[in-house]
Amino acid sequence: MYKGKDNNYRAARLEALHKHNVITGWLGEDFDPDSTTTHDYFGGIFRYKDNDDIIKDLKSGWVPISCARSKKSQTSFHIFSSDGQEGYVKCITVEMISPELYIQKSGMHFCQFKLKKHKDKSLVEMKKIHKTKLEAMVDGYALLLPYRTSDNNFESRFTLVYSDWEVLRCDIGTKKGHPSMDNSFKNI
Repeated sequence: MYKGKDNNYRAARLEALHKHNVITGWLGEDFDPDSTTTHDYFGGIFRYKDNDDIIKDLKSGWVPISCARSKKSQTSFHIFSSDGQEGYVKCITVEMISPELYIQKSGMHFCQFKLKKHKDKSLVEMKKIHKTKLEAMVDGYALLLPYRTSDNNFESRFTLVYSDWEVLRCDIGTKKGHPSMDNSFKNI
C-alpha cells in the first residue's frame, strides 16, 4: 500500500497556496499561517479599530470591508468599530445608491455606495450599540468588495459576497443570489 502524500495533504496544500497567492496577493499583505496576530471580533462581527479606518477604506476602495446587512433595508449595510466601552460598538451605515445603475463584471454586480450622514449632511451618522441589540438589527454578514478598472477608476462601487457565498444581485431587486451570466461571456 502506498503511504505517500494522500488527497487530504494535497487539499490542505492547495488551500494554503490559494491563501498565499490569491487572497494575500489581493490584500497586499504577506500571509503567515503561524502569525499570532488576532482579529477583533464582537459577537461574531468584525470590529475595526476606529471609524477613521472605515471611512478611509471606503473612500480608497483598495481593501474588502466586513459588514452586516440591515434588517430594516436591503440596501443598507452596517460596519462596526470599537467603542472602548465594554459591551458596546460604534456603527456606521453605508447605503446603496441607485442599484438599478449597476455595472456587471464577470457575473458580479457592482453598485455605488455612500456613507449615511446626519439629516443636515454635515457628519457621518454613527450609532452606539450594545451587543444585546445586534441580533435585532443584523440580517446577514458580507464583504464589500471594491470595483476598480484597469486605470484604477473606483467611483465608490462595491459588490457584496455574503457569508453563505451568495452575491449581490441588482437585477432581482438588490437581493442576494448566485452570480449571473455576464453577456460578455456568451460570445466566447
